[in-house]
Amino acid sequence: MVKGLVRQKPTKKMLRCPQPSLLNTAPTQLLGKPLLRSMAHDITISYEEHEKKYQEKITLLDIELGTSRNKTTNLKEEFEKLKADFQKEMESMESTLIEERDKGVELVKKLSAVELAAKTWAQEAASRALANWKSKEYEGDSIR
Repeated sequence: MVKGLVRQKPTKKMLRCPQPSLLNTAPTQLLGKPLLRSMAHDITISYEEHEKKYQEKITLLDIELGTSRNKTTNLKEEFEKLKADFQKEMESMESTLIEERDKGVELVKKLSAVELAAKTWAQEAASRALANWKSKEYEGDSIR
């Protein structure tokens, strides 16, 4: 102990503005060991309560983060399924369009063949009619 220092309970004023002679004094000499133990115990309990609250918050945030990751994963999987379905549908539509185009090409070929046949038939019919008419005209000339 410091010489000339009487052990007394510190007042609020002493704690706020310690006297210069008390600045070099150990805390146990100013406050006493039981008071320091009580303060240390209170600080420890307060620290543990804060730590527990923060751990709970961290746990909740981890749960929320896990939930968000699960949602993200589920959305990615759903997107990939929709993308695959869309791709299949587009391929199906493309093959249907190709088939329809091929059918159209076949129909155009058939129509061209029918038009050509009709033209040929018309030309042949016209030629026969002309030949018949000429032969009748010729017969008529020869009869006269």
